[in-house]
Amino acid sequence: MPIVEQMGATATSVYREIDNHHNVTVIHEFPSKEHAIKFVNSSELEEAKKKAGVLVTPKIWYTEKL
Repeated sequence: MPIVEQMGATATSVYREIDNHHNVTVIHEFPSKEHAIKFVNSSELEEAKKKAGVLVTPKIWYTEKL
């Protein structure tokens, strides 16, 4: 089971910009903001970013469905 699911994510979507494949958007859904914050601050996420070759600090938004 992927670590994001182990940390409570209920859904994940990945998008890539059509004209610039280096721009990627990842959306994780969590049951609460607290679960999301725990994931964002996890050492597992840091390791995954290194393995994926992430070169810049990602922009993170905490949002809710309307």
